[in-house]
Amino acid sequence: MQEISPFEFRKRFAISKSIAIVGNAPTIMDHENGAKIDSFDLVVRFNRATTLGLETKIGSRTDILVVNANNSLDRAPSPAETVKPKCVVLFISPRGVPGANLEAFSQWVGDLPILIAFGPDLFGVPGGDRQRPLTSGTYVLHMLMGMLQPKRLFVTGFTMFGAVGGPAKKYYDDPRGSVGHFHDIDVEQKIFSELLSRFSGDLVLTSDVQDLCEGVKTKTTTGVGGKVVTRIADGLSWRMIRFGLQLRRIAEGKASGAN
Repeated sequence: MQEISPFEFRKRFAISKSIAIVGNAPTIMDHENGAKIDSFDLVVRFNRATTLGLETKIGSRTDILVVNANNSLDRAPSPAETVKPKCVVLFISPRGVPGANLEAFSQWVGDLPILIAFGPDLFGVPGGDRQRPLTSGTYVLHMLMGMLQPKRLFVTGFTMFGAVGGPAKKYYDDPRGSVGHFHDIDVEQKIFSELLSRFSGDLVLTSDVQDLCEGVKTKTTTGVGGKVVTRIADGLSWRMIRFGLQLRRIAEGKASGAN
């Protein structure tokens, strides 16, 4: 792979003073933000994102593609053939990438420039009872805010895998049943919200991210209102997710103590 250093990465994107971070939640299809997204200096997408035929809703440009090491040509075409990013970013754990086929991942990335980095420490951000790495979305939000210090930030397409705004699926086909299970998303919701609340520039969130970050004072774009019954169901689902995550951490703590 064509690996680049953090210094080279910063040099490539240092002039970017406005950033659009586009998550993969199905809620991004509720808006027609294509022109808005493409107007930003830097457009960030994730994993197997696709824009073909969806340009009016989610834009056409991809400058940075943030990925995980489980991607391969068996799952999707190389991003060099689809969204054609200027750079790929991979965050890894100090313990490595369990279960990943790094040769298959390398073939998927192809000749695209790639920055490989450990998930950054989030100094001063409440971590809560967290035993798992954060999502790529939270890591890249923290990294770009600190490294590039943008003046404008647009965030859309994040629901923490169904915490708000509907199911845990993505807007593109992803048959895996374990999406989101690798993270402590109840704790991460607070971390993600805290990071956005600290941004001092022009911050715009779509309604899904605003719901996720309830209490963050910012501008919002026009969203699609949900029915009362749907909102109640979403709220109950999220409470069940939190309860399940708490039980999982208790069980893992006991298992760790037994070992």
